Amino acid sequence: MQKKVGENVFNYKDIGSLMFEASITPWSKLYNHEFIMNNNIRFPEGLIFEDNVFFYDALFCAKRIYFLKEFLFIRRWYATSSTKAGDLRFLNSIDVINLMIKVFKKHGEYENYKKELYNI
Repeated sequence: MQKKVGENVFNYKDIGSLMFEASITPWSKLYNHEFIMNNNIRFPEGLIFEDNVFFYDALFCAKRIYFLKEFLFIRRWYATSSTKAGDLRFLNSIDVINLMIKVFKKHGEYENYKKELYNI
């Protein structure tokens, strides 16, 4: 996706369905606190894969997005991570998809991306 936008500032309308190829993880992004609070963007509690809901809500609210070509952290993966476990918590993905559909509807983008949503 970075090849499409390069050094440009952009928003979700500029990338279209490429948004589904973006990394949704919050630890790979910097968000302005005021932006998050003003737009009431939250992680749904008690679910794994909740990053998806937060990411798409923030993406739709953002007027400007920019890729920084620097690595500012090192990510460590743990075998005991909830997303690596493969247990019954993976059923949360059903709830998360339903919450994502609500986010897309809230921002008036459900009809434009419902095929991609149901293919996730």
